Amino acid sequence: MLLKVKLKSSQHLITQIKKVGINYQVDFKENITLEELKTFLDLDKEVKFVVTSTTRLRTPVKHFTNTENFLQYLLNLFNKKV
Repeated sequence: MLLKVKLKSSQHLITQIKKVGINYQVDFKENITLEELKTFLDLDKEVKFVVTSTTRLRTPVKHFTNTENFLQYLLNLFNKKV
């Protein structure tokens, strides 16, 4: 599953996905446009990522029972159409 997430994340201009304290963090390429970021956010109807900068989103770990569930959620987002 991790390989699938890595492959799909690059298509969404994501450079890094990691756990930071009580949050999962998703970092995007520095040159991502606000429209591209909005497109990704529009896919998220359940967790509601929080925008912490123009290239970073976070969501609390508490929304997921484990890291695998979070990765599966991301895969589901990647497969959605806006």
